Amino acid sequence: MKRIYSGFARSGLRIAPLLAALVLAGCAALPHQQAQSTMRAPVQADFVMPGSDPWPEANWWQQFSDSQLDQLVTLALQNSPSLETVKARIDTARASVDLTRAQAGATLDLNTSVSRQRFSANTIYPPPFGGNIFNEGRMTLDFHYDFDWWGKQKAALEAALGRHRAAEAETAGAAQTLIAAVSETYFQYQADLARLALAKQDEGVRQQLVTLQQQRVRAGLEAGETAEPLTADLESAHQQVLALENDAATTLNQLRGLVGVRGDAFPALAARPLPQANGGLPANLPLNLVGRRADIAAAREQIYAAGEEVKQAKAEFYPDINLAAFVGVDSLDLGTMFKNGSHILGVTPALSLPIFHSGALQANLRGAEANVTLAVAQYNQTLQQAVQEVNDAALRLKGTADEATPLNNALAARQRDAALFGQQARAGLADGRNSLRARAVALSLQDQQLQLQTRALIARVDLYKALGGGYRDAAASPATAAAAR
Repeated sequence: MKRIYSGFARSGLRIAPLLAALVLAGCAALPHQQAQSTMRAPVQADFVMPGSDPWPEANWWQQFSDSQLDQLVTLALQNSPSLETVKARIDTARASVDLTRAQAGATLDLNTSVSRQRFSANTIYPPPFGGNIFNEGRMTLDFHYDFDWWGKQKAALEAALGRHRAAEAETAGAAQTLIAAVSETYFQYQADLARLALAKQDEGVRQQLVTLQQQRVRAGLEAGETAEPLTADLESAHQQVLALENDAATTLNQLRGLVGVRGDAFPALAARPLPQANGGLPANLPLNLVGRRADIAAAREQIYAAGEEVKQAKAEFYPDINLAAFVGVDSLDLGTMFKNGSHILGVTPALSLPIFHSGALQANLRGAEANVTLAVAQYNQTLQQAVQEVNDAALRLKGTADEATPLNNALAARQRDAALFGQQARAGLADGRNSLRARAVALSLQDQQLQLQTRALIARVDLYKALGGGYRDAAASPATAAAAR
């Protein structure tokens, strides 16, 4: 055995210079590096207004203090099929990381085989082998090691890790999108219920006006045709009630679909007053937006993964060196398999030289570099969309706040008129029609107020989502951004 090992050592020393020469000669020429795209960074001028409010918390929907909304969000996060789809991407990316990690470095396998074979008497096997049957046993420990001198395996692992982190960020973004959709649909449902209650009150007021007018017609105080416009208004009010009932049922069905539960599992929802939608943009918006949006984090990780794949493609231009070895026993007689003389040993250094593959390697590298350019373009597009979403939600929220003041003033004036006319009717100075008309106008203004408040709430939820919904990316640092480039 010692002579066998020493013979292998001497052979290795003799071929080492040859391997070194082949390594130096076997490197394909790298092409000139292409100009790289630049990741854009947001600036204060991108945003329509400054801000001083805090960033949204991870459980931002709980600030509305609505236990029904809290329950719906919890159910949606547990049951949504859309989230299950995105979570499956994480599992796929994680499996890719595990596979890439397992394929790198050294492997050691134990292989055992037993075969019964008749050797031909008319080939290379002399007697007593030729023409006879033998039972051959073989047991080896097989070792393989790939020398990652050029960082190809490391780059492949880093690329897989980048894809995995991107999938995790995409899942967080999908969760925020779902939470925002559930919140907006819930508030729309509550608005439908509140508007339906107002519409029923308005229908009652219109019915009283028709009744009073018909009494005056029967008393000969008014012409008969004067009741027709009031009857038409009553029909319009009834049609509005039916439309809002249908809207509420449709919105509730949409909410059921978002939450992902059916039948008795869906909670019974009671009417709740709409909360106020206060707040604005946070401070340090340009600096922190990149680290607060899950989709931006995912886009940046895709750039990082694509950059590592470029490194992997460049490593393909250099020789691939690996070492295979085995040690064990082999015998044509199972009875002597573990006796002296049955030992076997082998070492196989392997060298793969990319001599005539320059065209394919360069095409592969160009494709990897094009993927980086594409990833950077998608990152910049995602960032631009994020800025637009923030500005859009902020402007809509500010617009509803501006509209609220004159609308509230008009409603207060009409409510004062209704109260004054009501006092006159109770004092016998009027028949109550003016009071009912003022109430109808006030109810119409209250309906506008509800619609405005709903728009403000939806704008507020959209702003929470546009600001990342409480997502925090610890890797969003200038150093990481530079590494991704």
